[in-house]
Amino acid sequence: VKANLRCYDAGKAYLSRDQPCGGTLTSTNVWERLSGLAEAPTNAAFCRVNLTRQASAGDAYFDDVSVGLGTVAFSARLTADASSLSTGDVVPFAGEDYDRGANFDTSAKKFTAPNQGLYKFAATMVIGASSNAKDVTVLIKKDSASSVSTLKELNIEDIATGDGGYTSVTIQAGAELKAGDVVWVALTFASGQPVIEGSATSATSFTGELIR
Repeated sequence: VKANLRCYDAGKAYLSRDQPCGGTLTSTNVWERLSGLAEAPTNAAFCRVNLTRQASAGDAYFDDVSVGLGTVAFSARLTADASSLSTGDVVPFAGEDYDRGANFDTSAKKFTAPNQGLYKFAATMVIGASSNAKDVTVLIKKDSASSVSTLKELNIEDIATGDGGYTSVTIQAGAELKAGDVVWVALTFASGQPVIEGSATSATSFTGELIR
């Protein structure tokens, strides 16, 4: 007994079929669960489950067939203080606590959506200044087909040196993304030098997940 996933593009043209999952039923008159994982092409818009029974005696019945999206989630962090940023720079999240689906690039410090859906993101940052920083803003940015926009921004105004240390901020955003859209965290400021704490693994993080 086999099951596989057949994928089609938006025009309902056939794209591919994954390797079948399944096996030999071990007993009669008993329901047995079959499951498997499949990766759809990036341009897939529709999928169909194909169920087959290979040559054998007797009948086979299928029930409660369902397809769900796999888990897409990541948690990235700094591996050291970010103390020499220029305004507009990508916050250098170079470490990961987890990356289910391997969609966060620690070299580019950006997340790429593997498929279309609703995503949510959050960035928690602990920010100070080595010299008085003016008009400091944290942004969650998106690049969709070379069109860059801001999903959310949080202005924390000025951070002075020696004014009690670091400021903790959290920014969250939700967005409908297409496959290939890219999301990252950036920092802008008018003058001075903000410093993002990164010596503690939990001090500054960037997380995201596919909701549906």
